[in-house]
Amino acid sequence: MRAHTSGKGLGRVKRSVPVVCLMFGGGVNTIAQVVEHIQNRDPVLVIEGSGRAADLVSEFVRLHAEILEKESKGPRKYAMSCVVFTVDA
Repeated sequence: MRAHTSGKGLGRVKRSVPVVCLMFGGGVNTIAQVVEHIQNRDPVLVIEGSGRAADLVSEFVRLHAEILEKESKGPRKYAMSCVVFTVDA
């Protein structure tokens, strides 16, 4: 995805296009795309409560943060660029 959006230019001026991944529901292919965005350090917004893959990823992010907090004995900033938003059904 990044190859298609960043580094595109108009004429001689090269510009980067900001990329944000929005995860809403989804399946196996969606998880693969999210992993690619995380590896590229793109921010990922996960909508918890939207079902399927988004709920799975939001649970992973929550558990990952808990483990890191326990290991470091307090809140810790980590490299994963996922933000989880919860929606009520």
